[in-house]
Amino acid sequence: MGWYVFPLKPRDKTPLTTHGLNDATTKIETVRGWWGKVPQANIGLNCGKSGLVAIDLDKRGEHDGLSEWEAIAQKHGLQLQTAVSLTGGGGRHLIFRIPSGCHIKNSAGKLAPGIDVRGEGGYIVLPPSLHPTGNPYRWEDHQAIASLPPIVIELLTREPDPWQVFTLKDAFSPREPLTWIVEGLVSEGSLSIWYGAPGTLKSMLLSDMAVSVAAGYRWLTQPDNPLSGRLTFPAPVMWLDFDNGQRRTHERFAALARARGIADSAPLYYVSMPDPIFSAGETESVRTLAARLIDRDCRLLVIDNLSVIAGEADENSADMNGPMSGLRWLSETGIAVIVIHHQRKSNGLATRQGETLRGHGSIEAKLDLSLLLTREDETVTITPTKTRGPSVKPFSAKFTFENDETHELKTARFWPTETTGEEESGPDDETMRTLILEEIKKFGPLSANQIYERVGGNRSKTLDLIRRMKIEKRLGEQKNNRGGFLLYPLD
Repeated sequence: MGWYVFPLKPRDKTPLTTHGLNDATTKIETVRGWWGKVPQANIGLNCGKSGLVAIDLDKRGEHDGLSEWEAIAQKHGLQLQTAVSLTGGGGRHLIFRIPSGCHIKNSAGKLAPGIDVRGEGGYIVLPPSLHPTGNPYRWEDHQAIASLPPIVIELLTREPDPWQVFTLKDAFSPREPLTWIVEGLVSEGSLSIWYGAPGTLKSMLLSDMAVSVAAGYRWLTQPDNPLSGRLTFPAPVMWLDFDNGQRRTHERFAALARARGIADSAPLYYVSMPDPIFSAGETESVRTLAARLIDRDCRLLVIDNLSVIAGEADENSADMNGPMSGLRWLSETGIAVIVIHHQRKSNGLATRQGETLRGHGSIEAKLDLSLLLTREDETVTITPTKTRGPSVKPFSAKFTFENDETHELKTARFWPTETTGEEESGPDDETMRTLILEEIKKFGPLSANQIYERVGGNRSKTLDLIRRMKIEKRLGEQKNNRGGFLLYPLD
């Protein structure tokens, strides 16, 4: 019949020959020689080489391959009659001819759960071999071998759907608490735009934030209260400069870090006027940037500015869907993405502040947060114009700086212009330390947010205490499988 066969171990599926199914042959003398040595050997069939494909129907947990196959046949109106081998384990092998020029590869569950396919590079056990249970393989009927139906060929050869489709089961599955890169303002996996007129200190303010995150320092603290301001998640930061140039970018970051006494080992990475330029609308460019971020474990990306990375897209047209989708994809990898942009020139027709964001409506549509920056003297006011998550209250900061004798920036820093109110009362720090350690010992390694959910208190104070416990070597940290960190006791 032109079937290529080879010997398997008795009552087993393991090949006896050196190269397994690749040794399969139709040569009668070779076959007689193999079974002359091991008369009880099972029979292996090289499906692809024999021009055959076997549809393997089996029960696996709650999935019944036979029922799934019957559902496929009913859905597509198939009248399937072909040779069937009943396996000794309760399954079935439906054997079909492969049409000339068609290539069917092995697959598991591609047609449906409980249905495997053995084609090129695959083999099955033929009757009258013995299953490991001792039951024989046997032919169900003496049907002729039918050609594999075109619809089944299409189902087996079509490219897999690249979309990941979820159900309510996914929605109800537990998720780790959201990590805030900057407390209450910038979260992991978010996309935001900070925009304003030229000269509103947009780049400088966000540079100040970037330095704080890289060092793990609070942002916008009061001069006399280091525990005030917004808590940051210590994480590597990447800054893409397409506006200021290398000299000025070096100068700014040095002055901002110098003002806080931050060491040059802080994980702040930046590029200035790179070639080739990053293009948010080109898939390859976006994926290359993602690889750079992953290599450095970056959790925050700041891009200055949107107009330059939009490529050939007209800022005022639906073409901006491309670049904004690229930025959205980056944020979906878990990175907080902040983009600096410009304000639309006022024409007196805007009915809300968000309409002053320059460009097509597709820009705002993709955002989780947009913040408008305005300036009066050295004070910058930040006003939310769109929030997709928790509400953000307007806040303001004052820029202070010192120049050296050559008029270059020596130090620079932003301070808040108002206090955030009295700290909430609660247990003292040592009591909280004990509670934190008890919770970790009880539940095992936890993230900072999970610890806060269990011990409560003032969120900023609790998370800041956790950070200090790491510095004090009372807590260690290890990476989890989502790129975050879990904390465990060191004493």
